[in-house]
Amino acid sequence: MQNLAAMQVLVWSDRHPLELRLLAMGRLIVEEETVFWWSANRWWPRVDDPEMAAAIGKRVVEHGRVDVIPGLLNRWSLTPPSDAEQERMEFRVFEQLMAPETVRQSLWRCVADQAHETKGSAEVARSAWVVLCRLDDESTRRAVLAQRSGTSALWTDLNAAAVLLDQLPETHEGLRWLAALRQQERYWQQLEERKDSLIEEAAAGWQIRHLGILANASEELLATDQDELQGELAREWSQVIRVPREQPVGEEVAIELGDQRTWSWPDLALVWNVMRAMDEPSVVRAWFDQADADLLDTGSEFGGVLTWKPDGSFVAVGFTPEQREGDRKFFSSPALIEAMYTGLAHYHFHAQEHHNAEYAGPGRGDLAFTANLETHTLTLTFINRDQINVDLAFPDGRVLDLGLVTRPRGGAAGQ
Repeated sequence: MQNLAAMQVLVWSDRHPLELRLLAMGRLIVEEETVFWWSANRWWPRVDDPEMAAAIGKRVVEHGRVDVIPGLLNRWSLTPPSDAEQERMEFRVFEQLMAPETVRQSLWRCVADQAHETKGSAEVARSAWVVLCRLDDESTRRAVLAQRSGTSALWTDLNAAAVLLDQLPETHEGLRWLAALRQQERYWQQLEERKDSLIEEAAAGWQIRHLGILANASEELLATDQDELQGELAREWSQVIRVPREQPVGEEVAIELGDQRTWSWPDLALVWNVMRAMDEPSVVRAWFDQADADLLDTGSEFGGVLTWKPDGSFVAVGFTPEQREGDRKFFSSPALIEAMYTGLAHYHFHAQEHHNAEYAGPGRGDLAFTANLETHTLTLTFINRDQINVDLAFPDGRVLDLGLVTRPRGGAAGQ
């Protein structure tokens, strides 16, 4: 038994030589077949070595293990997208397992048909949808949603979202976000009612990350046409003092509020709300209090959610980091993510020292987090003792520098 346990470790750990892993896999399939395939569902998605992953896929096909489809789809959905999805190992394995159905037919069945839904089947449905988002464009997926029938909770949620949103969620996190909002029936009904009442110019461009704005924005803002809103914001933005990045990150693209091609109405409403929050003394004071605490704590970055109080005013709610792995990482807790679903924006600090302009704006990990969660995020960086720079990042990699907030008079300071 100990030898079999050791072989499991060999198979699923990329630290070991490929030859040993292949030998261990062969023996496990012979001696502990049921245990091995159960383990494959859990651990195959985490295998990074492409040769080992392909070898597992080959064995899956040879043995006709359709029971490993959950692990296969999970692996496929979690790996980076490719311009050649049909050439992937995961595509070929799935195609052979599901024949004579086509890959797309099988994926749509996984998304739609869940007669007895479980946690595992819901995960399969989400994984299949994420993969379909790589294979088919938005209009094709919407057409199938409209024409086909389905029984899964995800199918019901996606059809409801198709009415409210102009871009459907495409990631696991986006789908969890949708499911969480759909469980709040009165909240979702309120969103539908407000969307129906929007002026024509404000009715397009909505994504799941904008729904907190739809629920909480003032009637006056919702009735403002795009030219007026963009003009007002462009004038304000032209006056702010911005902090240039000394080391631009990856594909980061600087954008301007005057660029008509860049902006949807919901994104303009997002910027308007964030800039109003930056003018709110209680928000700025909370940010400096949290940044001061972050500066003194070298075990983690700090962060939180910018959201609304019941009276419509803004509040910056800090959350304890989920993990502590050094002063340049922030791990968002489940409670923070849940608050983000109905809030305005996730934020975190770059507050390792007061003179931290070198690290102003989001880093690569911050941009990846923003994209994976299909959200927008704020990076708050100490420029000096009494000024914090605010950068707004979008899930497509764009970054907008919104300028500085100044420590309120009488505020404390870190060391």
